[in-house]
Amino acid sequence: MRDWRSIALARRKDFRVGFLQRRSGGAGRERLMTRSAATFESPVREQHVTHRRETLLDQYVRKLLFCGHIVGRRRAACVALVIGATIGLRCALLPWLPRPQPYVQDEFAYLLGADTFASGRLANPAHPLGEFFEATQIITHPVYVMKYQPGQAAFLALGQVLFGDPYWGVVLSVAVMAGAICWMMQGLLLPGWALIGGLFTAAVFGGGHYWIQSYWGGALPALASALMIGAFTRILRGRLWCIWLFTAGTALGLLTRPYETGVLSATLTIALMVAHVRARSWTALWKMALPYAAGMAAWACFQMYYDWRITGNALKLPYMLHEEQYSATPAFWMLPTRTIPTPNNPAVYAAHWLLDIPKYDELRSMGWVRRTAMLLRRAVTADEWEPGFRTTVPELIGILRYVLALAPLFWFSRRVRCLTALAAVLGLSTCLTLWAFLHYLAPMMVVVLTLIFLLVSYLRSIDVRGRRVGNVLVAMILLYLPFESLLMARSAIDVFRNGPNAPFVKERARITAELQRAGGQHVIIVRYNSDRPARRDWVYNSANIDAQKIVWAVDRGSVENRKLLAYYHGRRFWLLYANESPPRLEPYQD
Repeated sequence: MRDWRSIALARRKDFRVGFLQRRSGGAGRERLMTRSAATFESPVREQHVTHRRETLLDQYVRKLLFCGHIVGRRRAACVALVIGATIGLRCALLPWLPRPQPYVQDEFAYLLGADTFASGRLANPAHPLGEFFEATQIITHPVYVMKYQPGQAAFLALGQVLFGDPYWGVVLSVAVMAGAICWMMQGLLLPGWALIGGLFTAAVFGGGHYWIQSYWGGALPALASALMIGAFTRILRGRLWCIWLFTAGTALGLLTRPYETGVLSATLTIALMVAHVRARSWTALWKMALPYAAGMAAWACFQMYYDWRITGNALKLPYMLHEEQYSATPAFWMLPTRTIPTPNNPAVYAAHWLLDIPKYDELRSMGWVRRTAMLLRRAVTADEWEPGFRTTVPELIGILRYVLALAPLFWFSRRVRCLTALAAVLGLSTCLTLWAFLHYLAPMMVVVLTLIFLLVSYLRSIDVRGRRVGNVLVAMILLYLPFESLLMARSAIDVFRNGPNAPFVKERARITAELQRAGGQHVIIVRYNSDRPARRDWVYNSANIDAQKIVWAVDRGSVENRKLLAYYHGRRFWLLYANESPPRLEPYQD
C-alpha cells in the first residue's frame, strides 16, 4: 500500500474518533480540537512529515486550512455566513448586473403563479376570452394558472409580498440553498472544507449564475437535495430527529421538481431502511416511520387539493393537463406521442411542436449505441440553452471537474463510493427525459460539489517520492476557486448586455414604458407571421388580466378580434408585429 493511501486512511479514522469525542464533550473534545486545529492532519501524517522541511507552499496551505478549521467549528455561524455572503455578493453586483427581466416562457409562467399566490389564491378563474390569452406553459381552462408545481412560484410570491418584488424571492432561495449545501457538507467533510465548499457555492451561484439571474428556478431542488443528503448522513450517526429535515426536503423537492428529487428521495429512503434493517435497529425505524409518514401525508393532502383545484382530478398534476392540451410529445422520450389538435397560437406551436417534436424524433430514430452515448454525455454535462451563460456542468464548476478523475484513487473511502454511486443514479435518471437542462440536474450538482471537495480534502495525503504533491494541487485549487466566481460574474454581465435575448427584453420594456407614459388603458394584439415561427411568446399577463393597464392578447383574425374589442371597449388597441426586427407597434384598425 502506498504511503499516501495509509495516511488518508488514518486521517479518516482520526476524523471519526474526533466526531465521537465531540459528541461526548468535555476535556477530550477540547484536546482533540486543539490537536486538529494545530496540524489539521492525523498522527500518522505527523510521523511521516517530521523529517521534512516545510516549504512556503506547505505553510500557506496549512495556515489557510487552520483558519478555515477554526472558523468552521462554529457550524451555525458558518451557515449564516454563507447565506449572508450570497445575498451580499448579489447586492454588490447590482450596479453592473441589475435585476433580470423575464424572457423565457417558463419565467413568465412562474411569475403568473407568484402573482396568483400573492393574491391569496391557488388558481385564477378562467377568463371569458381565454383563447386570446393562450401562452406557452400556461393553462387557460378550466382555470387560468401556470402548469408547474407550486414550489418555485411560492418563493417568488414570498419575495413579492415581503419586499414588493418577486426577484428577491429568487435571491432568498439561492442564499438558503448555499447555506443548506454548507450544512450538508458539514456532515461529510471536515469543518474547514465544508466552509470552503459553502463559500464557493455562494460565490458561484450568487455571482450571476442563471439560477439567481432568472426566475426559472434550480435553487429549490438543490436546497431540497441538500436537506435530504445532510439529514441522511446525520440519521446514520444516530440523530434521528433529522428525519424531520429529511421529510421537509422530500416534500419541498416533490413540490418543485418531483421526478429528479423523487429519485433522490427514493434512493436515500431505501438506503436508510437497509442500513437500519442490517443493524437490526427496529426501534430507530419505528421512531422515524411516524414523522416521515406524517410529513408525507401532509404533502399528499396539499398536492391532491392543489391538483383538484386546477385540473378537477386530485391525481392529475397541472403539468399533465397542460401536456394533454398542447404538447404532442411526452416528457419521457420512450413513451408514445399523443394525438392532439394543432395549437392556434403560433408561439405555443413553435415551443411544443417545432422544438419538442424534432428532439423526440431525433432520439427515437437513433441507433441504440449512438443514443446511449448521447444520453450518457448529456447526463454528465446537461443541455446548453444559452451560449456564454455557463449552463452545463463543466462550465459551472470549471477545471474542478478534473478532480473527479481522482475518485478511483480514494475508492477505499466509503464516502467517495457512496457519493459516486448516488451521482451516477441521479445522472442516469435524466437519460429518460426528453430534455436535461442544468436545473434538471440540480440534485446531481449538489452531490458532485460535495464529492469534489471531499476528494480535494484527501489530496493533501498524496506524496510522490517524498514530495508533497498533494499540497501543490490543493494550493492550485484554492487559488482557482475565487477565479471561477469572477468568470461567472463576467459571463452573466456579458449575457445581460449582449445576449441573444437582450433585444426582446429591451423592446418589451420600451413598448411598455411608452404606453405607460401615454396614460390610459391599452390592449396590445400580438400578430405573428405564419411563414416564420415565433422566437418568443409576447402574450403574458398577470393573475388579474382585466385589472392591468396593458393587456397582451394574441391575434385571432379580424372577425374573432371583434370579441376582444367589444369586451375592452374603453381601451386603446394596438397591433404588434412580433416577427419584425425591431418589432413594430401601430394603432389597431379593424
